[in-house]
Amino acid sequence: MRTRRPVPVARIALGTFAIAVLAVAGLSACSSNPGPTPSTSPSAVVTPTQTPSLTPTPTPSLTPSVKPTVKPAAILLSSAGIGDVKMGTVDPVPALVKLLGPANGSGIPEADMCGPGNTTSLMWPDLVVHLDTSAGVTLWGWELRGPAAPAGVTTKSGVVPGAPLSAAIALPGAAAPIYWDVMDALIVDADGVTYWGQGSDPAKSTISDVAVNGITCD
Repeated sequence: MRTRRPVPVARIALGTFAIAVLAVAGLSACSSNPGPTPSTSPSAVVTPTQTPSLTPTPTPSLTPSVKPTVKPAAILLSSAGIGDVKMGTVDPVPALVKLLGPANGSGIPEADMCGPGNTTSLMWPDLVVHLDTSAGVTLWGWELRGPAAPAGVTTKSGVVPGAPLSAAIALPGAAAPIYWDVMDALIVDADGVTYWGQGSDPAKSTISDVAVNGITCD
């Protein structure tokens, strides 16, 4: 009969240690082989909002608005009257002085030296206004005898003393010139207004007087 010999304790301990080392090595090998790397793709792309405009708001102008200058209406001389003072207006002196300013320094009419005997006149620079005094005082006529009319005063036709007589002849409805030898003047009537030209030649004559019911001394 064979008898088993006992294994020494030291050999048993050494074998146990070797098994433990191999187990740890196996675990290390497994842990050094990591699995696939997870995707690092970013989350949803964020589109930035529209950048606000940096254009500055226009600064309001500090320059004050310029008001247009309103020119006073011209005072027209015509067969109908002087401005808005009509022919035949009774007691027209206050209205005429208000319209044209003081006449003769005082606005008092003076008797006409060459009139029909029942007229008086008010005078401004180169503008003479005739008044009929036969029954009260009424506006009867006017004469523009030169270029120095009161400010803003002109004829309705635009033809004034100093213009060539041909300008009056060319007016609509103008009559043919009539020569008045006593005055050595040519007379042209147009739209109730008389234009007096110096000399006998219409082509060379210059207007010296524009009138409605003008008073002349012959």
